Amino acid sequence: MWSVLQGKSDPEFNTNVALDGSGDFNNISNAVNVAPNYSKQKYYIKIKAGTYNEHVFIGREKTNIAFIGEDIRGDGFIAKHITFRNSAGQTNGQAVAMKCSSSFSALYRCRFDAYQDTLYVQTGIQFYRECEVFGTIDIIFGDATVVFQNCGVYVYNPGKGHSNVITAQGRSSTKYVSGISLHNCTIKAANDLNPGVRTYLGRPWRPFSTVVIMQSCLGDIVDPEGWHRWDNNTSTLATLYYGEYQNNGPGSNISKRVR
Repeated sequence: MWSVLQGKSDPEFNTNVALDGSGDFNNISNAVNVAPNYSKQKYYIKIKAGTYNEHVFIGREKTNIAFIGEDIRGDGFIAKHITFRNSAGQTNGQAVAMKCSSSFSALYRCRFDAYQDTLYVQTGIQFYRECEVFGTIDIIFGDATVVFQNCGVYVYNPGKGHSNVITAQGRSSTKYVSGISLHNCTIKAANDLNPGVRTYLGRPWRPFSTVVIMQSCLGDIVDPEGWHRWDNNTSTLATLYYGEYQNNGPGSNISKRVR
């Protein structure tokens, strides 16, 4: 199961898959087989929640196929070599490309592409390796316990008057553990980022926001202050935990970091 959100509403689906028989097909493979060959238009297949135990083969002739699920909630979700994109654009506010609340989920060599709020790591234990994440404001946000390893975070140009923020972690209590960790990752500009736009490593979405960035390459886009407040409320500054360890690159100098 996976979720790809397209703007503020789902697109018109070409076909539906449902295990309970309420769709056009009860397996994904048959839905792929009836899709037109070498299509120049997106062919949207909606997949209802469920566990589909099948080997899905998408041949080269099956171009522009898009799988859209109801949500990612089932534990043990795995994705490999998939792009999750939200086409809402720069000026349409929150535009989540993927929301995941699957515990013990693993995503390998996937791409998440949107502007504001690209990747919602809502809850659970999640692992991302060799993935690419593109966005502007609060690119990675949520309350999961999540590790990004050998990943790239690429910052687009935000709307006028805005700054970019890599993380917005949402831990709200000391009664549980959650946090965002970036290990051996790269943070740098995407092609359209204008010089002078400030980019921060994170801001506290909730009082006990926890983020660690370690052994990663921080590009010159990272503001010397490093981190930013959520708003004018400064109470979270006493309870959050932001850590940097053995990073490199022009944005890794911590001498001017906020304290």
